[in-house]
Amino acid sequence: MASGKATDDIKAENEQETPVNANTFSNDGSFLQVYKQKLQEMELEKKRKEEKAKKKNEIQLKRLNNQLQGKRKGTSQTKDDLKKQKQNQDDSEKSAAWKAYMAEVNKYKSQVCTDDSETIRPLVK
Repeated sequence: MASGKATDDIKAENEQETPVNANTFSNDGSFLQVYKQKLQEMELEKKRKEEKAKKKNEIQLKRLNNQLQGKRKGTSQTKDDLKKQKQNQDDSEKSAAWKAYMAEVNKYKSQVCTDDSETIRPLVK
């Protein structure tokens, strides 16, 4: 009988050591509810971002309109007109420099790129 007690003790220990694997998740539909709630939160967040962007654009447009409708005191020229004049001066300076550059390029082309037999050398000796 001693062996009977030993086997009973071993069985009792094995039962205590092995936990019962119970399914902790149940299909009660709560996952679907949580998923729908997350989707709604994402949509609300997206709408908020769009509203912020719209407000920001409206503010920028108002600022731009206010700048364009500013008062002009004592000058008939606007800042845009002054910028255009400066650009025209820069363009004329660039065009003068460009003309000088192209004249020099043409001078070198006429000296180097002629078809004289004296200046043509063979590529291979």
